[in-house]
Amino acid sequence: MTLLSVSDLRVTFDTDRGTVQALDGVDFEVERGETLCLVGESGSGKTIACESIPRLVPTPPGDLDGEIRFDGRDLLAATDAEVRSLRGDRIAHVFQNPQGALDPVYSIGEQLVEAVQIHRDVPTEQARQRAIRLLDRVGIPDPAERIDEYPHEFSGGMKQRVVIAMALATDPDLLVADEPTTAVDVTTQSQILDLLAELQDERGMAIVFVTHDLGVAAQIADRVVVMYAGEVMERGDVYDVFDRPAHPYTRALLDCLPRRDRDPEPIEGSFPDPTDPPDGCRFHPRCPHAVAECRDGGQPPLESVAEVANGTAEDGGTPEADRQDHCASCVYYDGDHDPAVVADGENETEEPEEDPR
Repeated sequence: MTLLSVSDLRVTFDTDRGTVQALDGVDFEVERGETLCLVGESGSGKTIACESIPRLVPTPPGDLDGEIRFDGRDLLAATDAEVRSLRGDRIAHVFQNPQGALDPVYSIGEQLVEAVQIHRDVPTEQARQRAIRLLDRVGIPDPAERIDEYPHEFSGGMKQRVVIAMALATDPDLLVADEPTTAVDVTTQSQILDLLAELQDERGMAIVFVTHDLGVAAQIADRVVVMYAGEVMERGDVYDVFDRPAHPYTRALLDCLPRRDRDPEPIEGSFPDPTDPPDGCRFHPRCPHAVAECRDGGQPPLESVAEVANGTAEDGGTPEADRQDHCASCVYYDGDHDPAVVADGENETEEPEEDPR
């Protein structure tokens, strides 16, 4: 059932200031029909990870290494023509800025028709009718009239809906959504998230969703990958990661959230220089639990934390297979340290009234 598998992905950029290690050995998988959320601070490598999937990272100055398998095909080893045939067809992308994704000198209809015809050999009128149906499906009122309008005549939320319609023009298997709700108000954000969930149920597509908003991730994710400075700090089922954060960075992110019983606690220290990242765990200069082993060598390997929940595996909750997938890149899970120091029970947040997914 695995649709996308990213293994040991490394992305570097040569700059005047030195080599930027944007991603350093990133691993994750996406199953068919599931939603995987990439979360973390700005600069963590979330967008680069997403743009690497359909090889949108320009080379040079970028350099990609590792393996990206989509439906069994290694995209990094594929030809440019093979990857172009997948972009916008089986792999669709919703970019963070809808204004930048739409050409201001072409009408909405012209851009949607092009998105259909570039991958489907259909007459223009047939493509136009499909474009109208797509606009109607994503909630654009009077789509037959508004299809001939231009991007500047649409609000920010409506432009984001148009970009989603464009991404869905060819019924993709994988939708990559890079912070699609960042520039809209909370009401529009909720509508777009509901829309994506409905479309996913209808079409059975997988979604890779990038966000820095942990509340959004809790609402839509099946699984979560927590990233920091180009590394995966933690990954697992959304309930495991948010209820029992295993990595100090994940817990620090959750402590940044506003709560009724206490003020948010910002993460002390500064984000590392991408041209000169620290040795050992990337997070160790800001980690309150760092020990000598955290400062040497490379990033600790991802270790299973299934047996670390107040010292033992707990019954109930998420299935055992999902708990086994709950991993953290931290020396406290290497068998020589006490993991209770960093995994001290459930996160003290209010229980949701209903399934956040």
